Amino acid sequence: PTRRSSDLYEQLLSTERTRNQSFEAVLARIFRADVARPIAVGLGLAMAAAMLWVDWRTHGKGDLPLLSAGVVWMLLIIPISWAHYFMLLLLPLTVLVVMAAANDDRVTKLTARSALIFYAVAALALGGIKSLQLYGPLCWGALGLWLALLSAARRSDA
Repeated sequence: PTRRSSDLYEQLLSTERTRNQSFEAVLARIFRADVARPIAVGLGLAMAAAMLWVDWRTHGKGDLPLLSAGVVWMLLIIPISWAHYFMLLLLPLTVLVVMAAANDDRVTKLTARSALIFYAVAALALGGIKSLQLYGPLCWGALGLWLALLSAARRSDA
C-alpha cells in the first residue's frame, strides 16, 4: 500500500483527533469541516495583519513579544498541530513571565498573569477532562497567550 492510502497516514491528517489542537481541527470539530478551513484561514490572516500593524505602530520596539506571538501564530495556523507540539510555546511563555516580572506597567502585568493562568488551566483541561479535549483547550489557551503577547508588544511603545 502507498503512504497516501494507509490507515495510519489518514489518522495522522485527521482533524477529528482531539490531540490535534490547530484552529482548523478545533473548528472542524465544533462546527462543520467544510466551514472550518475558511474560518481558520480568516483567523490566521487577521492575526498576521494584527502582528504587522503592531510592528508598524511600535517601530520595532516590541520585537521580543511580537516574535513570540509569531511562534504561537505559526503553531495555530497549520492544519495539524498535535498536543505535544505545544511544547514550542515554552519560549513565548517564558517571555511573558519575564515581561510580567520586569515590567512596572500594571496592565502588562495583569494581562501576562491572566494569560498564563488561562493557558495553564487549558493545558490541565487537555490532560484531565476528556470531554473538553474536543473543544481545543490548548488552541484557545494559545490564542489567549498570543493576545497577551500582542498586547505586551503594543504597550512596549507606550
